[in-house]
Amino acid sequence: MSKYQVIKGQNVVQDKINSNEWFTPLPIIEKVQKFYKDIEFLDVASCAIAQKYIKASAYFSEENNALNQNWSLPAIWMNPPYSFPEVEQFANKLLTERYHGHFVEAIALVNANTETKWFQGLAMNCDIRIDLSTRQSFWHPQRKCGRNPKGQSLFYFGSDKSIFYYGYDREPEFLEIFGDLGLAYGRPIN
Repeated sequence: MSKYQVIKGQNVVQDKINSNEWFTPLPIIEKVQKFYKDIEFLDVASCAIAQKYIKASAYFSEENNALNQNWSLPAIWMNPPYSFPEVEQFANKLLTERYHGHFVEAIALVNANTETKWFQGLAMNCDIRIDLSTRQSFWHPQRKCGRNPKGQSLFYFGSDKSIFYYGYDREPEFLEIFGDLGLAYGRPIN
């Protein structure tokens, strides 16, 4: 048994404000909640304040480091810290957890750093990638938000496993909910 535990439901931990802690824009959170409506999902990079909005079934915080855990709920939501090396570590962890079959599906929101190996790894292994048509305004309830200098991409992983697990392919549902955010790319057919 791991010495770390997933924080479930209403448990509250003391949050410290750091430069990596910016919250997902509320319109995207609403889409995540709609997509995962009846599905248990794990937020792998979160805090108690963010969970007031995201309302994941369980989450990992900085205190119980997701990088040292198995991500073993059916669905994953990931808006990782965007600084380096954290973003690379979370991207690599997502791909490792997928390889080991620890989750059925995952959604990841990251900066569109297309020149990086970690971004290319996500892009080459995802089922759908959406390059968002507008820069997102990340926020924090205790800080003033500035203009975001970068664009973002949203990745969906899971069509193969979702067919087996849920009995149907969730890609069309993903595109219906998130497709209006930008230009979507599918996995090339071999």
